[in-house]
Amino acid sequence: TLHGIKLKSESAEAVALALPALQQLRVLQPRRSLWHGAAVLLPPLTAKLVDFEVCVEKHGISNLTNFVHLTRLVLHGIPPEGTGQALAALTGLQQLGLQGGGDMRAAGVVQQVAGMAQLRSLQLDWYSDEPSELALHVAQCTQLTSLVLLVQDLYAQVAAYPWAPALQQLTGLQCLTVYVQVVEAEQGAWLGPLT
Repeated sequence: TLHGIKLKSESAEAVALALPALQQLRVLQPRRSLWHGAAVLLPPLTAKLVDFEVCVEKHGISNLTNFVHLTRLVLHGIPPEGTGQALAALTGLQQLGLQGGGDMRAAGVVQQVAGMAQLRSLQLDWYSDEPSELALHVAQCTQLTSLVLLVQDLYAQVAAYPWAPALQQLTGLQCLTVYVQVVEAEQGAWLGPLT
């Protein structure tokens, strides 16, 4: 696991040569851009990358499709156009996190991952000026067993609607993390289907 390390191409090459038996690599760089964080990973390391946490920006999203063995991905920032399509290529992805906000692009990404049968865990730590469309797509992620839903509006307010109706569709959940305002909606009666 490389956490917060600014990896240079010569360092990546040294790691690849020194650890030929390496089976899994985790790179956690939440403040490093995808372009700079991924560009230095050589093919021997790219093939081992299973966990990647990185900041996204408009010119780096195409790099994601190279990481075909990813099982966990956390994207910090507003996902650029094409993020949903790039995620669809990651057929082994089981856990996805989106952290950021202020843009409707998250709804498009969640719409794409709703069709990813292998995805089991979704984390949305997001600020949104209009959560209704996002909630609509979250409701379609019926394959999820774990959901972290920490969505606020741009003024740091939390509203139970539209989340309670959307979450009732996710009957396969085993773990749910939400703000207390969502739990208290309808005195908690909406939780009934989540047995």
